[in-house]
Amino acid sequence: IAGRGQLTLFVVLDCILLGPTVGKYALAEVHLAREKDLGRNDTQFITITHLGNLLKSGDYAMGYDLTTISFNDQDVKSLRGKQLPDIILCKKA
Repeated sequence: IAGRGQLTLFVVLDCILLGPTVGKYALAEVHLAREKDLGRNDTQFITITHLGNLLKSGDYAMGYDLTTISFNDQDVKSLRGKQLPDIILCKKA
């Protein structure tokens, strides 16, 4: 559905651990802003991620911004009616 070229750089504003930890991964609520938007607008996103133990305020993370990605109708047909997050984080940058 989305490739590496569509990854977006985000700045972590806050990271709140929510629960279970498995190895180096932990469930967390993360407050983010697009790196390219810093200083231009105050758009912030909140998402849930498995990278809770790796991220802290001021870190950079790569993820998919589903608010700006255009999807092919065939790709998202099976996702209709399901609630998707605005941001899906993939890795710490």
